[in-house]
Amino acid sequence: MNRFIAIILFSFLLLSQISSLHLLTLYTIAIIVLGIYTFLNGKMKIDKNVLIFAIISLIGILAKDIPTFFKPYQRYSYWILLLIGCSSLIYNKRLVYYRRCLLLNVCSISVIITLLSFISYIVGFGYQAGNVGFWGVALHGNILGAMAMISLIYSVYHFINDISQKKYIFLLFCGISIIILLLASSRNALVCSIVGFLCFLKLHFRKKSSVFITTIFTIIILLIIIYPYLGKYTSGLETKMSYGYENNSITASRTTLWNTRIEEFRRNPILGVGTFAVDTTIKNSDKFFNPYNRTTGVVELGSTYLGILSQNGLLGFISFISIILISIKQGYQKTIHSYDRYDILFFSILISFILHMNFEGYSNTAGQILTLILWLVIGCNSYKPINCKYKSIKGIIYY
Repeated sequence: MNRFIAIILFSFLLLSQISSLHLLTLYTIAIIVLGIYTFLNGKMKIDKNVLIFAIISLIGILAKDIPTFFKPYQRYSYWILLLIGCSSLIYNKRLVYYRRCLLLNVCSISVIITLLSFISYIVGFGYQAGNVGFWGVALHGNILGAMAMISLIYSVYHFINDISQKKYIFLLFCGISIIILLLASSRNALVCSIVGFLCFLKLHFRKKSSVFITTIFTIIILLIIIYPYLGKYTSGLETKMSYGYENNSITASRTTLWNTRIEEFRRNPILGVGTFAVDTTIKNSDKFFNPYNRTTGVVELGSTYLGILSQNGLLGFISFISIILISIKQGYQKTIHSYDRYDILFFSILISFILHMNFEGYSNTAGQILTLILWLVIGCNSYKPINCKYKSIKGIIYY
């Protein structure tokens, strides 16, 4: 990838996610750059699975009478441009290389956001959402949790693979990532981080079972030793757990949202209620919670899978699951054959996001950085194996 494009995208994506800068316009520009760069890369192939999902999403808009405040056509245009730039919808060998470099840049951005958030916590200027979540310098606690999740896996990757003394810096980043995961109070991100971390270790040491077992045992001992010192970072998690126990469910904060999505699917089983929309006739009650903004059109789905089921129906759900399964198959095959040293990293992040989507909805949103990351991760695992040599600029920006 051209060095100038790499620097521009890295800068825009990083700056747009720092809440105090109010530069979300840069994120829009970054999406446009992604789309344009894709079209400038010569002869390309089309991923039929992603194309089918995109078509079903469009049909869902055309076939339904969606309220205008959801801005479905505007959001779809923005979303399809993101798919063109990030996913495997359109690809060739050069674009495969470009998107893998872009994902590495996203990993670096995640480390930077996590580190800045930790500094903001120490200094005392990071945003605290009541007693149940720390947002740091990120735009939202859920975004910070997901970025800390990526930061942890990426830092572990560097610590294990680097041979220089700089590797111990990434060991420090691992600790900081864990602290931020605790402060963000996202149980989902914390659990998914653990799963992604274990997936990476298992695949990296797949031919050295004794080393894998020893590593896990050592980590458990270290966690037992340091656990008493983590109390001040876990108050938000404890508050959420207490709320769950009081309501006899650890997913109490999501149950009514999930009920709403299931009810929408029950009413519209084939094509759903329409992409980017919700059923506005479902009112908030003890059983249902249906948050949406009549001004901005922003909705909260509560789960990617249930969101697709409710918005795109059974057809969209089957299409999306097929994309996920192909990505898992291709990604795993690449890790087994060790075609590239980054394949295990990308596959571990994929596994984390597949689980993370259970509790957060962002597969077909138009304005979230998590949407970009998700389709980038899926795309980078869906390609057939290739051999790429990566250069770096100061070890941070990949091109």
